[in-house]
Amino acid sequence: MVTPGSDPTVAVCPTLEIGAGLGIRLLALVVEASGDEAYRVSFRTSSTGPFLSGVMTHAHGDAWDLREAGASDATRLTWTSPDEVFALALGPHANAGSSGVAGAAPH
Repeated sequence: MVTPGSDPTVAVCPTLEIGAGLGIRLLALVVEASGDEAYRVSFRTSSTGPFLSGVMTHAHGDAWDLREAGASDATRLTWTSPDEVFALALGPHANAGSSGVAGAAPH
């Protein structure tokens, strides 16, 4: 809660670098009615480009589909496991191998 005279701190989502030039910020994890998980993300395709809104979904193994908001086509990425992405979304103190992260993951 921000009160008058307080010094609010706003945490910025870190930009995770995936390959050459692709940076992703994990904003939210949504579990659809079907049980599928979708990360709401902002991403950019170059270090100086603007951030775009999108959705990232797990395809299989270490493969993910990244779709810009409103687009019908997705770009296939090779990144890391769903457990590791979930741990990255939780922040720098989370460990994908910990029982707390494994127990909290919806997959």
